[in-house]
Amino acid sequence: MKKIFSLFAAVLFAGSMFAAKSTLTFEKACGGSGTADDGAVWTVSSDAEESQFDNARGIHYGTGSKSVQYLQLETDDIEGTIAKVVVNASDAQACATISVTVGGNAYTSESTTVGNDNPGKDYTFTGDKSGAIVVRIDRGEAKVKALYVKSIEVTIDNGGAPDPELSVDPVSIDFGTVEQGQEIDDKEVEVTFANLTGLVTFSELEAPFSAEGIIESSGDMITISVNTEEIGDFTQTLTIESVDDEKSVAVELHVKVKAPARAYQQTFDLAAIEDFAEWESGYQEHTIEGTDAKIVMASANHQTGTITDIPVTKGGDVELILTNAKKELTAVRFICRQWTTKTQTITLNYSTDGGENYDAFDPAVSSDEFEVEKIGLPAGTNAIKASFSSQSNQVGIESVSFDLQDKEATAINNVAADAKAQKLIRDGQLYILRDGQLFNANGAAVK
Repeated sequence: MKKIFSLFAAVLFAGSMFAAKSTLTFEKACGGSGTADDGAVWTVSSDAEESQFDNARGIHYGTGSKSVQYLQLETDDIEGTIAKVVVNASDAQACATISVTVGGNAYTSESTTVGNDNPGKDYTFTGDKSGAIVVRIDRGEAKVKALYVKSIEVTIDNGGAPDPELSVDPVSIDFGTVEQGQEIDDKEVEVTFANLTGLVTFSELEAPFSAEGIIESSGDMITISVNTEEIGDFTQTLTIESVDDEKSVAVELHVKVKAPARAYQQTFDLAAIEDFAEWESGYQEHTIEGTDAKIVMASANHQTGTITDIPVTKGGDVELILTNAKKELTAVRFICRQWTTKTQTITLNYSTDGGENYDAFDPAVSSDEFEVEKIGLPAGTNAIKASFSSQSNQVGIESVSFDLQDKEATAINNVAADAKAQKLIRDGQLYILRDGQLFNANGAAVK
């Protein structure tokens, strides 16, 4: 569905000449054909088999042990008068002759002997004919070593009609990761055009995206908004087009909406380590003490580049260990920072014996988005370990947040759940008597 549009005047350029270009560029082995940037299809033929692609010189026929006489490329997909053909080519023997014909008519060039250039050299041919284009590089006889073609640029004289132009900036918008209900700023797309004769329209978007604007003049803006009420990872394409001129451009849109961040009781802010400036660049164990817990990094350092304000590990475990024996963990979150484009998957395990032994969660708790959280930890959890999938990729550790509750309360409540249980005070200590068995405040049986 088209949403908002405007009609604008077509501008006529009487007496002026305009030219369009069709460019074929080889970026890999062709397999016998190639497609130009305007869709024109070229056929590639030779008396030799295609060899390994050369990044600097292009498609490659003939080797040091396999002979080749000619390499020919042709197309009849380009309409109009062909004013110029520029071929980037190379001959390892430096003896081949290059020629261009259009509709069977030979085009002229100041240079027709192909040299052994790396990267290839441009050979320019001019004329004023229309029809099938044939580019041929021919040694006259088969010889070893390669013939190469990297690109062919064809200039078409369209007889005075200006080429329609339509473009947008930017071509993609990533709103990033935001929280549900968070207000985020709108972003704008600039639409520029020239020589169009029809209506400019843009597509209607679905939630969470919306687009508003009136395209009356080149340089007008489309405003993109995001509604963050729904949680999810959303991608859409905004299409701007002039149907009459067969011109279309696209803007890729993305946003990830996550649940609001939990307000944790305590947080280790690892950008605020008091002695961090004294850390060395070599990886070693570090411990950061807190009120009720400590962070133990098996292998971390202070980097001098890329991530410099927080500890960086290269896959070393990071542990949150309670130091308050009267508490237990109920929720935890690790926030990390990606090192350039390097990937890591973070996996959490829990311990009920202060980090001596760890068990895996069922189901597993892991994330490849540099933030991992677990709410509702097993009873008695007093340590959490974050492990990383790669010991080769650096990753920054920004913060570790956690919630606590009294361990005594949990243990007592578990034991005292039976209606027959009784609470007793002996020597100033709290005990539970149930079914003739005495339990201490941690829920352990007392003999």
